[in-house]
Amino acid sequence: MMPGLVHNLSWDWAEEGIDRAEIAAQADGWHISGTHDSTDYTLQLGPNFIARQITIDTGTEKLALSRSASGWHHANGDLIANSRDAIDPDIGCTALTNTLPIRRLGLDVGAQATLPVLYIPIPMTTPHVVQQRYTRQEEQIYLYENLHSGFQALLTVDNDGWVTDYPGVCKMIHTL
Repeated sequence: MMPGLVHNLSWDWAEEGIDRAEIAAQADGWHISGTHDSTDYTLQLGPNFIARQITIDTGTEKLALSRSASGWHHANGDLIANSRDAIDPDIGCTALTNTLPIRRLGLDVGAQATLPVLYIPIPMTTPHVVQQRYTRQEEQIYLYENLHSGFQALLTVDNDGWVTDYPGVCKMIHTL
């Protein structure tokens, strides 16, 4: 990681507009800021893509979360149930958060990992923990499964692990 390195990524969503994100390397990790339609989001990550803080503003609702050893907490200190082992967030309006476990896990082709994830639906309802599975089927193809809902998709990633194609959901249109 080189502090000052910046990635600018955009995805065209099949039904919901454009998602734009800036990912900036910092000395202590990564800072991500993005916008999808009227929803703004930020994530503060450690050097190995482990999320520390999340803020989301939909224009009508605001959410601020931070992670400690006991799990994810709202800004008022309330702990989100069963979130202690949920390292990765999944924000419903961006494919960017699928990149976090892909990069962090570094799975070999044929390997899979099932993990608890803090799912944040947009428009927001209550963030909650779901089980997700990532299976690396080919060098740049991952089977993503939400075991809570039964949803599955074959994600294509680039050489850096950024999701480039999420069939039926979004496709990357810009990268710098």
